[in-house]
Amino acid sequence: TPANTNYAANPSAGLQALERAVDACHARGQKVEFVFFHCPRWASESGKSGGQKPKDGLFEGYARRIAKHFKGRVHAYQLSHEANTQGLMHGADADFIINEILLKGAQTIREVYETEPAVPVLLSTTGMSPCETCGPREGLDGRGGWAVNHFYDLMVGHRELMQTVD
Repeated sequence: TPANTNYAANPSAGLQALERAVDACHARGQKVEFVFFHCPRWASESGKSGGQKPKDGLFEGYARRIAKHFKGRVHAYQLSHEANTQGLMHGADADFIINEILLKGAQTIREVYETEPAVPVLLSTTGMSPCETCGPREGLDGRGGWAVNHFYDLMVGHRELMQTVD
């Protein structure tokens, strides 16, 4: 619920599970990567939770809250998952993923981590899937590996994105 956006006062069950996972990694001396791939029901355009497209402007706020909450404990972020397929973030085309999720998400997290006390962070764009039977993301040519290649071409051709991610 929107009440769960106050992480200190009202953490969701999901955030509590993430806290336990991060704490377990730290106890073992492991570095942590956070992968964004879920949208809560209240924040999605469809009104469904899971792999849904967020309402305009809500991803940046989510990325900022997560980055502030985990700053210094999460060492890397992957801003999307299998972004070349339509399986996650239903309704979002390639342009939305690149500009609203990858670019704005990276800029937001970078800003949080560069605010004093500055902490190093590694930002990556997205994992990809060569799945031939999965529906390709709208705005991409082909399926499977062809869609992967096209998505990489779009990202590499986006100068501002390439200057923001590692």
